Amino acid sequence: MSRTRIIVVALLTALVASVLLLVAPAQAVLTTRTLSISATPAAALGSTNVKFTGKLSKSPKGSNVKLQRKVGTSWVTVKTVKTVGPGGAYAATVARPAKAGYYVYRTFAPKFEGLKAAVSKAVTIASLRKTKFVDIGGQDFALQSTSTGDPSVAIGRVAAPLTAGALVSVQRRIAGVWKTQGSISLPSDGLFQVPFPNLQPGDYRVVVGRKGLNAAAVSRVLFIPA
Repeated sequence: MSRTRIIVVALLTALVASVLLLVAPAQAVLTTRTLSISATPAAALGSTNVKFTGKLSKSPKGSNVKLQRKVGTSWVTVKTVKTVGPGGAYAATVARPAKAGYYVYRTFAPKFEGLKAAVSKAVTIASLRKTKFVDIGGQDFALQSTSTGDPSVAIGRVAAPLTAGALVSVQRRIAGVWKTQGSISLPSDGLFQVPFPNLQPGDYRVVVGRKGLNAAAVSRVLFIPA
């Protein structure tokens, strides 16, 4: 092959390579986005609503955000909403599961027109079971006044299922404000006897604090006449 022909072939090869570079599609650079999430209220009775809110960055108004719940090792979409406004805010309200337990959720924004998919952190919510008082003659508890100088006692029972150790308090309304008069930890059988200072006329109630998956409870008001 002559020198001239070699030069021509080399030039043609370089030309073809240049053309291929020009027509080859450029690798798209996708924009990274962030996705936040919060749940309110984080704990409440089963079947009540929980509201998830957050923001999706660098995304147009109307971008899809999927609310997902973890089931086993998979994420299952329970609701899809769209962002509103230039800040990428979203809100999704759903009923929490009826069965008492802890449940894990996240939000997910699919890849869209040059924007990378985004995943929020996982958040845990609780579905609580209702705490109930055993009825005592049409009331949730009874008040017993002992001899002068000794404490009075609030007597009642919390129905099963219950969690031993929950704080049980007797409260009296004083000048429109409920003030705790005495407290104990709930025994394992649910029976409580809460001592407090001498019984006086007015409104009383018993409050059981939340314990584990058992919700807090407030009794009906018991009025003691003068």
